[in-house]
Amino acid sequence: MGDKKRIAIFLATGFETTEALTTTDILRRASGVQVDLISVHPHKTVFSAHGVVVIADEIISTIWNKDKGKSYDLLVLPGGDIGTSNLISCEELKNMVVSFLDDPTKKVAAICAAPQIIGLLKKADNREIAVYPNRLNWLENSVTYHDRPLVISDNLITSPSMGSVFKFALSLVELMVGKKERIRIEDDLVILF
Repeated sequence: MGDKKRIAIFLATGFETTEALTTTDILRRASGVQVDLISVHPHKTVFSAHGVVVIADEIISTIWNKDKGKSYDLLVLPGGDIGTSNLISCEELKNMVVSFLDDPTKKVAAICAAPQIIGLLKKADNREIAVYPNRLNWLENSVTYHDRPLVISDNLITSPSMGSVFKFALSLVELMVGKKERIRIEDDLVILF
């Protein structure tokens, strides 16, 4: 298969636990990917919206100073109201997202409230976006959906909530390493709904 696809999942205080950790778990099961948890804070310890403590693999300033995140193929933005607000406060992350969305060889995935970041950065105009209901800030020039578990618009992948996280994460597996690997993981998970 060659080099592994590199995925960065960004954690900010108040992130939605299920969206970040289920996505991490499913992606780390896939052959051919490397998943790094990146704190947007100057420390690796990050608290979720429900008090789950996660130790990130790295802090954003390290990857920003190394190569501005260009060694990654996919950036993942978990939601949560507080988590999304804290992601918005991170200038390095916003710069990476803009750079990735401007590069057709890179991908950005956002779930729940996090697609608002794409709107804030003026990268959601004329795109279809799945987003949590009533979290429509900066998305007025987008076509938004709350009832679709996944929307892919060019190199942007969005999903509306933690209720769609399995579809979201499995779709990221398929986009990164193919349908065969997604099916293998899906079968291993014995998803019953």
